Amino acid sequence: MTKYLIRHFDVLSVAKIGAVVSFVLWLIEGIILGAIAGAAGPAAAATFQPFMMGLGIGGLIVFFAIIIGLIGGFIMTAIRAFVYNCAAKYAGPVEVDLDMKA
Repeated sequence: MTKYLIRHFDVLSVAKIGAVVSFVLWLIEGIILGAIAGAAGPAAAATFQPFMMGLGIGGLIVFFAIIIGLIGGFIMTAIRAFVYNCAAKYAGPVEVDLDMKA
């Protein structure tokens, strides 16, 4: 077993990966919530304006889920990587054991 120390993360590269992962998760959530809102739209016709019923609101939910996933995922992952880099200077790096199989 080989031991490696993670002393530093490149903030931009980690943030890009975080944005992609967050995008996928928020997209799945947005599709589920959009489908629920689309199905509930006709039942809520008495309380919502016509343009906010059915698939209109479902599409908005999916759209905003994508935006939140990309931007929020990028920013939050960048902050986490930066905080890790600062903390690793004082607390020491994370130690990882890797087993290389041939």
